[in-house]
Formats: sequence, structure tokens, C-alpha cells
Amino acid sequence: GDRLKVSDVGVVAPYRSQVIRIRNLLRARNLGAVRVGTVDDYQGQEEKVMFISTVVSRAPSKHLAAAAKAAAAGSAGEASVASLRLG
Repeated sequence: GDRLKVSDVGVVAPYRSQVIRIRNLLRARNLGAVRVGTVDDYQGQEEKVMFISTVVSRAPSKHLAAAAKAAAAGSAGEASVASLRLG
């Protein structure tokens, strides 16, 4: 079957500064072929695998942070997501 290539992966981020930071971090890990852009950059484009980066406008409450941590602990994909943390 077809194998997934790094160039089959894309990342969408809401802000240009976030796009630049993610792009630089991926390049530092020899993953420069991963396409990173804003929603506008991806208009009409597609990839086999897409990651969507999100941000919050303020620090999350302690309850929200604890709930997110508990949900992640039960996630089957926790190990693979943890290895992709960018900062």
C-alpha cells in the first residue's frame, strides 16, 4: 500500500506568528517538508493528514487545565501527541 510521507502532512494555525514558529520548530527537527500555514493559505488545498493548532486568548482556569490533563491521560494517542509537542 501507499506509505505516508512527511510531505503528506500539513499544519493549520490561526496566526502568522504561530505558523512561523511551528515551521521553524519542524525544520529544526528535519521536518521541513511538512506544510504549515493559516486557514487562508490552505484555501482549496488538501493533505492526507492535517493537524490543527489552536490557541487560547487567556490562561485556562485550574479546573479546565485539570480536566484537559485527565482527558489526555486516557487518550490512546497520548504518546504520539506528546512526542510532537513543540514548546
